[in-house]
Amino acid sequence: MIRSFVGRLGFLLLLLASAPHEDAAAESPSPIAKDITWVLNDFPPFIQVDGPLPGNGFVDAAVRYIAERMPDYNHRFEVSGIARAVGLMQQGTPVCHPALLPTAERMAYAVASRPVHFTLPHYVIARADRAERLRPFLDRDGRISLDSLLGAADITTSFTEQRAFAPAIQTALAAHKGAPNILFAGVHFNAPFLQMAAGWVDYIIAYPVEPRWYNAKGQALNEQPLVYYPIAGVEDYTLGHVMCTKGPWGEAVVQRVNAIVVDAGARPPWIDTEIALSDEASGRRLDELFTRYNPFRR
Repeated sequence: MIRSFVGRLGFLLLLLASAPHEDAAAESPSPIAKDITWVLNDFPPFIQVDGPLPGNGFVDAAVRYIAERMPDYNHRFEVSGIARAVGLMQQGTPVCHPALLPTAERMAYAVASRPVHFTLPHYVIARADRAERLRPFLDRDGRISLDSLLGAADITTSFTEQRAFAPAIQTALAAHKGAPNILFAGVHFNAPFLQMAAGWVDYIIAYPVEPRWYNAKGQALNEQPLVYYPIAGVEDYTLGHVMCTKGPWGEAVVQRVNAIVVDAGARPPWIDTEIALSDEASGRRLDELFTRYNPFRR
């Protein structure tokens, strides 16, 4: 009788030991999802969303190149503003944006690839009839002192929500946060340009290639020529990165992107697409800087 009871007890203990434990099951890693949602905001000539996606911008060319080399992933494309891309990452939704600047704020909820894009830096851009208002803020090298300009209460500018800039610009904006002469114009990158073109603000901060494309799309409200001023403290170029939602999924995607960019060599093909989409002067300057700095060397 005792032997029978002991035998049954041993059998029960064996079953309990071999049964999956709830905590162990919860801790076991789940497989990494093989779907990528690329959030694309209308931003010519970087990203163009007028036709089939990815479009004909130079960032689109990089996305196409990367997607073709990740056939094991299901790639889908969503056209939306930059604020939605950032909001989804903040919520932990697995998405990627193909061309972002990795600010300290963004790195709290996203992971960044190695540099994928090389562009001319942001400039202060204004209508020519407002140039005299900006001239007092130029240094001896012809660069704008942005901190002083933002501090001029009677000179207005506007920005797109969630748009990021080079560190020197971000620092100046943070120092003047809440100033009444600094406006925000929604989530579309062309909104500040339209306000400047209409004369509602005195200047904007943007890449020098942007206005030409907004004009080409019929978005200019007048024929005013524009002036472009480099910004003191901003480097000669800007690097853009693929950024994905922080976590194992995003890290896995970024690792794949990094390997693809490295394999693309010292001059990835989308760089020549960018030069072709630039005006002649900008394209020449971009080619010169790319050759000088060689940012994609292994």
